[in-house]
Amino acid sequence: MSHRYGRALWAGLGAVALLLGIFQPSAQASEPTCADVYFFGLRGAGEPPSSENIRNATPEQLMEYAASRETLGGLVARTLDEFVQGAEGIGLTVAWEAIPYPAESAEPPPMPAGLVNKAAALKKKWADLNDSVFDGAGRLYARVSTQAAACPDQRFVIAGYSEGAWATQDGLRLLDKPTLRRTRLVLYASPLFTDADFWRLGDFGLPRAPEGIHGIIGARQIPPSIPAAQTYCDDADMVCAAETDYTPITGNISDVLTCGDNPDCVHRSAYDDYITPAAAWLVGQFARPDLKAGPITGIPEVVCAGSSPTLRTTVTNAGWAPTPGFPVRWSVDGVPQDLPEAAVNGQETITSSGFQLHNLAKGNHTIEVTLDPQNQVSELSEENNTASLRFRAVSCGTPLTIDLVVSGIEDLGRVPLCPGQAPTFRAHLSNNGTTETGFFNIRWLADGEVFDGGHFSIPAGEPDTHDHIWHNITAGEHTLTFIADPDGGVPESSESNNVLTHTFTVPDCGS
Repeated sequence: MSHRYGRALWAGLGAVALLLGIFQPSAQASEPTCADVYFFGLRGAGEPPSSENIRNATPEQLMEYAASRETLGGLVARTLDEFVQGAEGIGLTVAWEAIPYPAESAEPPPMPAGLVNKAAALKKKWADLNDSVFDGAGRLYARVSTQAAACPDQRFVIAGYSEGAWATQDGLRLLDKPTLRRTRLVLYASPLFTDADFWRLGDFGLPRAPEGIHGIIGARQIPPSIPAAQTYCDDADMVCAAETDYTPITGNISDVLTCGDNPDCVHRSAYDDYITPAAAWLVGQFARPDLKAGPITGIPEVVCAGSSPTLRTTVTNAGWAPTPGFPVRWSVDGVPQDLPEAAVNGQETITSSGFQLHNLAKGNHTIEVTLDPQNQVSELSEENNTASLRFRAVSCGTPLTIDLVVSGIEDLGRVPLCPGQAPTFRAHLSNNGTTETGFFNIRWLADGEVFDGGHFSIPAGEPDTHDHIWHNITAGEHTLTFIADPDGGVPESSESNNVLTHTFTVPDCGS
């Protein structure tokens, strides 16, 4: 396939594939549960099963091939094994499947007599290779897209060796950016390798031409939407480290691929040492937190101008490692304010601390919340840390406000108050707002000891009381503090008058 026509052809491949129904999911893909990570593997040229068996397979047989470890190919299968072993250590579940594409052998075809016949044989070999890659890229696109739709929170690993790496890089061009951002990539000996790639790895010790190292098919960098990748090449492997473009009609393919049945040729033997670091790198990619901001709550159905609602958001760590403490940035109509937030364990969801709006002006407002706004936490993805909300505050006549005020604490006990008694203390509070409070929490602090409770709704403008019994009180100086709405669950016009502390002394009545 000429690269001049490749862009248009690839652009239509996805739609054609789905219309023809030629791509079949693997047996694992039909499972109702979603593993944390889904691993797709593409074997190298000539690795079993044979290209003829794949091309002639029924849909049911293709599903069997997809679920077979052999179809992954040796290098990719061993990468999967070590990745799964490491993933188990961090509680990461992994599902996998092989992409059952032909993986046409790239070994030189039998050469007939005559230049024209030789050219025709080479041209057919080139066409078979392109068809094989085309098939692999299409199957990869269809399966990853299907899996991404079925499991929206799942992450993906795509690993390919040799021709499988080529098919992978072509398939990446079909996937949308949101799916690419969920994907990690491991490539070995890609015919599209370039040492200009940010993610390049391998041995480049030999002197090279000024144009640098690239594969026999060309040079293509990993798409920038992929968050992280590893693409390995040994500079003695002419599949990924050619110095000039390979021309199939005039070039001598045996100069490039001379492996034959030789297991020790560079293209087959140079990559075993990269399996362990590649698998460890994959585990490290997922052994990280991933903060996700949920929807913003706390805005009533009708928002009145002058009101002061308290907002919250859900904070989910979708990763497999805890976060340190981090700031949460609330932005009100473009004006930011950072609040501290506690650490969040892996796979845990919490509700953020409350953020109170004050005396909302009439009109439209935009609220945005961003977790870890300065990217201090190293995450799997930085794409899901923000949530936003737009609403309109309208005139509701008299502003609907709540203002809890604690005005006093008195001792209802005996006089004199002596050690061993259990005096009752009464807090006086009121709602100085224009609407009822609803149920709210309260807290007593008796010499620092916490006693939490609740209080029924107080109508607008009404006073109320709340009692606390201090059991077996001792002689000496004591402090008693009462706090109305300690967790900020009630949106108030003022939070400055919710706390009062009473200090008193209990004499030693026996002296």
